[in-house]
Amino acid sequence: MNSLKWNDEFETGIEKIDNQHKELFRRTQMAIDSLLKDDEDGIRDVLMFLNDYIVEHFNDEEEFQKEISYPKYDEHKAKHENLVHKVKELIEEFKKSKDKSVVSITINTFLVDWLINHISQEDKGIANYYKNLTK
Repeated sequence: MNSLKWNDEFETGIEKIDNQHKELFRRTQMAIDSLLKDDEDGIRDVLMFLNDYIVEHFNDEEEFQKEISYPKYDEHKAKHENLVHKVKELIEEFKKSKDKSVVSITINTFLVDWLINHISQEDKGIANYYKNLTK
């Protein structure tokens, strides 16, 4: 199983967004830890939290993009919508499945990879655009 640990390379320099990203990392790691312990209640709680929190975070991030007239807003929003849909699918799979290994693999590969890649590439792109505006 992957471990998900926040480090400075993920910083965007936008405090509110960075704080939300740190919480997403923390909660995703909690899901991984719950999977390792075979703690179904813990997994369920974290998935439900992520379901709500990513919507809140994405709304905040998208509002910021609108405020700065980010040119890739539509593309970025579509990526957010894809993750929201994937988390909903993951929750449904978790509810239906007797074998939690599918959920484990999805959290460990898709969700962890998505967070790391999205933040380090997409969200950093927003941060760089914003920094260039404020020079």
